[in-house]
Amino acid sequence: MPAEKTTQKARSDSARAALLKAGRKLFGKNGFLSTSVNDVAAAAGMSKSGLLHHFSSKAALFEAVFEEEEKRLVAQVAADAAEAPGAEARMKRGARALLDALNDPVSRQITLIDGPAVLGWTKWRKIEAEHGIALIQATLEEARSEGSLSSLPGAAFSRMFLSALHEGAFSIIEDKSQRPAVEAMLDQMIGGLFEQG
Repeated sequence: MPAEKTTQKARSDSARAALLKAGRKLFGKNGFLSTSVNDVAAAAGMSKSGLLHHFSSKAALFEAVFEEEEKRLVAQVAADAAEAPGAEARMKRGARALLDALNDPVSRQITLIDGPAVLGWTKWRKIEAEHGIALIQATLEEARSEGSLSSLPGAAFSRMFLSALHEGAFSIIEDKSQRPAVEAMLDQMIGGLFEQG
C-alpha cells in the first residue's frame, strides 16, 4: 500500500476513533435525544460535515458507539470471569462483572436505555446476540467441554439469562440494597442449570 494511502487511512481511523469516543461520552452523559451531531463533531474537534463523512447520520454514529460499547462490556466481563475455576464459577463471576459494568451510567444509558429505543428492538437484539448472548453461549459450550453440562440449553436460556442480568442491573440502580437478592437469584439460575447438567 502506498505511503499516502496508509497515511490517509490512519487519519481516517483516527478521526473515526475520536468520533466514537466523543459519541460515547456525550450519548452516555446526555442521552441520544439531547445530543446533536454538532455536539459530537465539536467534541471530536471536527466539523459536522467531517462527522457525516464517517457516519451518515446521528443514528448511524449511535449504532457504531453502541456496538463498540457492547464489545467493551463483553471483553471486560470475559476478562473478569476468566480467572474463576470452572464454567459455573465463570458464569457467576461474569454475571457480577456485568452488574458492576452496568452500574456505570454511561454504559447503562447507551446499552439499556437508548439502545433499544434508537436501534429498534430487532436490531438491538441482533447486536446483543452477537456479543452478550454469544459470550453466554461460549461459556455454556466450555461447560459442556469440561463435563459440567451434559447438554447445552437452547438459545432461549441465554436470552432469558441476559434479560435477567439487565433487569437485575435496573433493580440495583433503583435500590442498591437489592444487590444481594439479585446476585442470589442469578446464582440460583446458574446453579439450577449446572445441577441438571
